[in-house]
Amino acid sequence: MYSATRKPMIHEEYWLNPNRFCPMESRIQFHAYFESAMKIGGAISTRNFGFAVYMFITQGEVTITRNGKKVVLSKNDFLVPRFGEDPDGRFESTGTIPLKRRNLMIHRNKLHDAVLSAMFRAGEVVRLKDTAAIGELLNLIQNELNRDTLLDEQRLAGLFFQLLHEIYRQHRSSPYPPELNAALNFINKNYISGPIPLDSVARSAGVSVRSLERLFRTHLNTPAGEYILRLRLEQAKNLLSIPSLRIKEISDACGFTDVNLMSRQFKREYAFSPRNYRKKTGKP
Repeated sequence: MYSATRKPMIHEEYWLNPNRFCPMESRIQFHAYFESAMKIGGAISTRNFGFAVYMFITQGEVTITRNGKKVVLSKNDFLVPRFGEDPDGRFESTGTIPLKRRNLMIHRNKLHDAVLSAMFRAGEVVRLKDTAAIGELLNLIQNELNRDTLLDEQRLAGLFFQLLHEIYRQHRSSPYPPELNAALNFINKNYISGPIPLDSVARSAGVSVRSLERLFRTHLNTPAGEYILRLRLEQAKNLLSIPSLRIKEISDACGFTDVNLMSRQFKREYAFSPRNYRKKTGKP
């Protein structure tokens, strides 16, 4: 961790990823986690350095100006990064108390933008309802970057996906019972990590496996296992639009344990193998 003071108005503390950035690798790669405090009236110019900045306001108010358009964020707001390159702009503390924020810096690549665009609109503001859940995930990311041992990039990427799903869950209201919401939240956090036993999903929702299946069939018209499979296949279909990703990398990123199994299930669902689907959609 290191500290930086920019002018007398701004103080920042950074936890940097010690691993070297690999621009040829199609995976989520962290640059840093940092915390920032800005006095009332403090301002900086923002520059695009190839990072997507995930900004969580914990105190005060900030006005961001880009291309003549202003966005005002206050406590508990989260700003969705833009896809591709952000224009330069101005960042100003405009509240009646000092501004504090927690931030993640992620290296931009096609995988990052594909995942983000599937969940949010670029530049939209999300008012977070459960800030404790968000804070806990940010703490885990901060602790991971603060380790003395070799950094676990896969765990960091997993925490990042959990964070996105938690923001998405809070942003989209759900008509389902709380037990089903709990099960869906558990699945969204864990489906990319590998097999998910249904008894683990049921425990997360506080119900039996039989009750879990009834919830899925009643409200989603599908068995729980089939829902998980289709979630993985839909993610695989989205990632096939990124030409630089190999089929094996896509299979791993979607939680499949075997690329041949993924290919068979993909063909059963969409009538094309992953390779032929990519050719059909014009993304070789």
